[in-house]
Amino acid sequence: MEVVDVINTIHGYHPSVVFRDWVELTAMAFTHNDEQYLRIASKYPNDINKFPVMTAMLAMMFEDRLDDHLGKIYMECANSNSRTGQFFTPFHLSELVAGLTLNEDVNLCEPSCGSGGMIIAAAKTLQDRGINYQQKMHVTAYDVDLTCVYMCYIQMQLLGIDATVAQRNALSIDQIGEVFRTI
Repeated sequence: MEVVDVINTIHGYHPSVVFRDWVELTAMAFTHNDEQYLRIASKYPNDINKFPVMTAMLAMMFEDRLDDHLGKIYMECANSNSRTGQFFTPFHLSELVAGLTLNEDVNLCEPSCGSGGMIIAAAKTLQDRGINYQQKMHVTAYDVDLTCVYMCYIQMQLLGIDATVAQRNALSIDQIGEVFRTI
């Protein structure tokens, strides 16, 4: 995957750290949080120009097909974590579930959103049925992991999906951190 190749050219940090910083930088760019953006960007004085290139590459992947692109990149950068049970559902299984369960008007609540793969599968299912998911979907998504919140938010933003994505513990309903709104 081309984005992973770019991540691997950034020296001084493990690819999983570069990945996390990239998604945070992208989320901060979308939300115009300049202070946080500049704080992270300062870690990469010689490579900061690669981060918007990776974001552009991600956007172009969505032009080719709807898929959980960030989830796949995440897994390739050695981010899976057996201690926390963080393994993302393969996209073809998410598509199967969406195909079996969705109707035309979709209000989704995803209590453990990860990168948003199940949501993207729902959007793809609607699109395959000739339904404009940008007009018919509303999503509320939670995750306890802030990196996952950023990943889901970025993918929802790039796909034009009406979504609220929050760092929240879905079991205790405790708000942990940030809330992002697309569109």
